[in-house]
Amino acid sequence: VKTPFKGIIIKRMVGLGQQVVEGEPLLHLIDHKNLYLDVFLSEIQWQNLSVQWLNSETKLYSNAGEPIAMATIVSGGHYLNSETRQYPLSITVNSKENQSAFSGQFVEIRLEGKKLNNYLSLPESALTREGIIWFIDQQDTLRSYQPKDIHYQNKHVLVPLPDNSEYVGYKIWQVATVPLSSFLVGKKVEPTEVKVRN
Repeated sequence: VKTPFKGIIIKRMVGLGQQVVEGEPLLHLIDHKNLYLDVFLSEIQWQNLSVQWLNSETKLYSNAGEPIAMATIVSGGHYLNSETRQYPLSITVNSKENQSAFSGQFVEIRLEGKKLNNYLSLPESALTREGIIWFIDQQDTLRSYQPKDIHYQNKHVLVPLPDNSEYVGYKIWQVATVPLSSFLVGKKVEPTEVKVRN
């Protein structure tokens, strides 16, 4: 019996000495060198995907967060899968740069998103439960605003700058990383600078 490619037998459907007929499946063979996977994106994830997603490279990570392979998006998108109601992407693992990825493995994939201009990257703690960001103006006075567009990335939130013309030209933003319920707009404060690890 010859197979169309080299691989690993993961299921045998007949036993030794058993009679078979033409066309009957004998075994389930997987290609262990050329790996493929499908990724399904929600509506929001699809909208935030980079416009240059097709044929772009991305990394695969193990459950421990270690990079294990490079992969390329080869097709998909632009339609909803009838079962998942999500946008599918077909991805092939680059065999030459495959360090330890194997078939059946759970992996994490990080796709490049679209570029966001005039956005702030803040710790998640800076966003209140009501979706409000508190900051300090140039007069050391408390101000707040509620961003309409919020993105989450690695324990950070990406939010657009306030559209109030009063703050146009600000180069340094002093943001409350742990806002308090006692905050009041217009209250004078003495800000303390802290370093936030990315």
